Amino acid sequence: GAVRYLDDQIGALMTYLENENLDDQTTVVITADHGELFGEYGIEKHRYSLVDDLIRVPLIIDNSDETDRRITDPVSLLDLHPTILDIADVNYDEFSYSESLRPDGDGPDHDYLYAEVGSKSKETVRRRHPEFEGTPFDGPLQSIRSDQFKLTRYPDKTVELYDWRDDG
Repeated sequence: GAVRYLDDQIGALMTYLENENLDDQTTVVITADHGELFGEYGIEKHRYSLVDDLIRVPLIIDNSDETDRRITDPVSLLDLHPTILDIADVNYDEFSYSESLRPDGDGPDHDYLYAEVGSKSKETVRRRHPEFEGTPFDGPLQSIRSDQFKLTRYPDKTVELYDWRDDG
């Protein structure tokens, strides 16, 4: 139901922009800050994990000045800031950690992408989620991803390295 509702709302926004002749001068950005889990890995919602189901999110940019294209290489939401400034034709200093996604080149060329989750005590989490029993992923967690591998460091200082293109 929620996906259908969101789809309907985005459709209504796009129709409004077109009906008001604003679609040629409006950039629409759709993304999310995290995914959701529904019991996978023994976790529900989006608690304290860096599994791809949570950190891989959609990023759709509808800009009438650009031709349609799909970037298949991993990008970071940090790239959103310079991209929006670039679309708005605002001069900005280059960011060392992010790049515009505009098609003046072949897309961002990140050697690595980073993700992390902070730590909260079980007692703090239980104030809002009384059923919370903790997970093997209780933070802090850090991960780094290359074009082939993902390395995750867990709170107990163990690490996991795998080929994410094969393991998903």
